[in-house]
Amino acid sequence: MLRLSAVTARNQSQLGSFRTLLEKSVNGWHLFVSLKALLAGGGARALVKDLSMQNDMITKKIAVQDPIIAFELLWEFMDLAPYVYSRVDDNCVEVDQVFRNALMQFGDIGPHVELDQSLLTAKILDSLINNDFGVFDGLIGLLAPTLGSEDYVC
Repeated sequence: MLRLSAVTARNQSQLGSFRTLLEKSVNGWHLFVSLKALLAGGGARALVKDLSMQNDMITKKIAVQDPIIAFELLWEFMDLAPYVYSRVDDNCVEVDQVFRNALMQFGDIGPHVELDQSLLTAKILDSLINNDFGVFDGLIGLLAPTLGSEDYVC
């Protein structure tokens, strides 16, 4: 399991290496998680627990101290979904729920972050274009207040 508490520092190199660490963690699982395995426990439960703990660390601890870093970390976390989904059975709703919960946090953290609107818009567009597995479905609606308008309908 990764330790994210060190990432709360405003060191951008830590933020940049976060995705690499998470990818190594995900790639280290070396398993395909089927529904049967998830129900039986073992590695599948560990995967869901690890993902949930990472999400909670970002959204409940880091976001309180530094919403800007949390926002970036949350985006990095969400970008890992294709790696994770490629290792799970389509019926593993527990894994999907972790990413759905993480996505919803954009609506909570976003309003506390002042970002360049053009950069945020480009980031949203890129995420939606590369929206493997529908991970970012509903993102515009969640970030509409952060974008400065609540006139979007999604």
